[in-house]
Amino acid sequence: MKSCGLSIWLVCAMVLLCTSGCQSPGVTLVRRGEARAAIVIADDASESVREAAEDLALHLEKMSGARPEVLSESGALPTTGTIHVGRTRYVEQLGLGLDELGGGEYVIVSRGQSVILAGTTDGTTVEAVYAFLEDVLDVRWYMPTELFEVVPKRETVRVPDLDLRISPAMFPAWLGGAGGVENVKWLLRNRVSGNDAPFRRMGHNLYGIYMPFRDEHPEYFPLIGGERLVPPARDVTWKWVEQEAVGGVIWQPCTSNPEVVRVAIERYETAFQGRPQGGYFGFGMNDGAVWCQCENCTKLDIPGLLTNSGYADYSDRYYNYVNQVAGALRENYPNHYLCVLAYLNVEMPPRRIDRIEPNVYVYVAQDTAQHHDPAYGKGDHDVIAGWAKKTDLLFKYDYYGLGWVPPRYFPHLISEDLKFCRQAGLKGIYSELYPAWGSVLLAPYVAAHVWRDVDTDVDALVDQACLELFGPAAGAIKKYLALQERVIGKTRKGQWFEGCGPISQQVRIYEPRDVDEADRLLAEAAKKAETNLQRDRIEFIARWWPYAALHIRAYHLAQELHRVEVKSASDEGRLRSTLARLKEMEEQRRQYHDRYIENDPLVNAVWHRKSGKVHYSWRYEGWEGEMQQAEAAGKAKLDAWDAQRRR
Repeated sequence: MKSCGLSIWLVCAMVLLCTSGCQSPGVTLVRRGEARAAIVIADDASESVREAAEDLALHLEKMSGARPEVLSESGALPTTGTIHVGRTRYVEQLGLGLDELGGGEYVIVSRGQSVILAGTTDGTTVEAVYAFLEDVLDVRWYMPTELFEVVPKRETVRVPDLDLRISPAMFPAWLGGAGGVENVKWLLRNRVSGNDAPFRRMGHNLYGIYMPFRDEHPEYFPLIGGERLVPPARDVTWKWVEQEAVGGVIWQPCTSNPEVVRVAIERYETAFQGRPQGGYFGFGMNDGAVWCQCENCTKLDIPGLLTNSGYADYSDRYYNYVNQVAGALRENYPNHYLCVLAYLNVEMPPRRIDRIEPNVYVYVAQDTAQHHDPAYGKGDHDVIAGWAKKTDLLFKYDYYGLGWVPPRYFPHLISEDLKFCRQAGLKGIYSELYPAWGSVLLAPYVAAHVWRDVDTDVDALVDQACLELFGPAAGAIKKYLALQERVIGKTRKGQWFEGCGPISQQVRIYEPRDVDEADRLLAEAAKKAETNLQRDRIEFIARWWPYAALHIRAYHLAQELHRVEVKSASDEGRLRSTLARLKEMEEQRRQYHDRYIENDPLVNAVWHRKSGKVHYSWRYEGWEGEMQQAEAAGKAKLDAWDAQRRR
């Protein structure tokens, strides 16, 4: 069996020749608009495998007009051809070595009158289905919904003999924070859903371990200013964390306390005993930077060290704690693993610890968008290289979306980062997305391909996407994408979580001329489009941009209100005009949000102010506060000018 990554374009070129009606060996799925093969699944196939099989049938129907039946293996099967999805009895007797496949691997095999799409798990079987559709049959899902789906039309569909074992560069590799039916479909079809991927439970978990002891054991909690910080016994929301800077989940336990170590060991022993077959369990630090100041904790630190993100470095104390817990569990539970986050104060590899225990998966949290600053990017890569010396179980936690209003589009930085990380020893990756698709654009599609093959040609991928989606308008859209990537890549100092404050932190990198150029390119694209489908796609891309543009223009008006000095009647007129324009623009922004953003099912609910989710609402409040301050500053200058004239 040929082992390969996901770049199988030479094989695909051969497939393309065969789908046009040649008589080469292979399996004919559809002939002249008539289905010749059935899709076969095991009698006990899981729901996810059944759904993938139905989706395969659907897309073959879209391609050829003929929909193959989806049959259980115990039924009557056609003699003209079969597509086996998963480990049917027929597949099991072929000796394909499915049990020897590595993590994330699957096979695409075509021989005789059968195609086999299978992996060791249901998740990898589903990925085999979508790899077959995309890499063999040329189906594309560039963004969610049928609007951005490309299915080639073929009267006859024939697959040549294939014998492929697919090994993605990153495993697991998945995007999070993209809810809703269409977003979930897109993730699944692009093989970045995480489906049933293991060792993905690395979230913030210490809160749940220690809060049950808050009343009886205050010594488990951090010593701050000479007193133990015991969090209130109430539910925690992001809103509360922002309002009460020393409460919520932002504290870390007193990790040098032997009893704190013992409690964690006992907690995981109980969890492990409940899953004797093995598994992966979250042991991530809490989401904050309040660390214990007791003598036993601080003596484990190296004074003066900072992380690449600029935080005080507490890695040595923290990974000493992690190793104690993991080491105590390893011997009795050899098939159980802990997953931790190298994040904020513990991003850096520890200096005084040679190796992390081998039953610990380490996810290093980094913001690749900041690699527009070469020094910041080098710092991140030094961190990855350092961690590669401490553990063989190295993964990355990234932030491709981060909830930006203006486009946050940096596919080339993603590609360059993954090439380095893969060579350094990175095994897999997770990234938060929280998409507004007009903001992330084609970046998730590019990421999905780079994660499977780090040598993917980003420019060729984007060129193909633009040509297939926009036809004669492709050139204008490519220039629009290049403009947005150029803006996000403007020279400035890298800043961890840039833009996580008020929206002004995002829009300040734009100049009014950038907005004018983006407007011009989108108008040019709309003019060049030839079909209604192309126009609808451009309209979708363009729908988000006015919302970003209103923020950008309002930001620059607000800055003008702070800058301008009123020394003449002309200055007064200019100031009054700017105030009026800002007020009008803010009203337009609110109306645009309510009309287009609030009810858009493709925009993650964290953007919906009425949804009850508050993840990003404080950004709106911070923005509105800044606009109100600018308006107040302008009015104060007018009042001062009026008073001066009256004197």
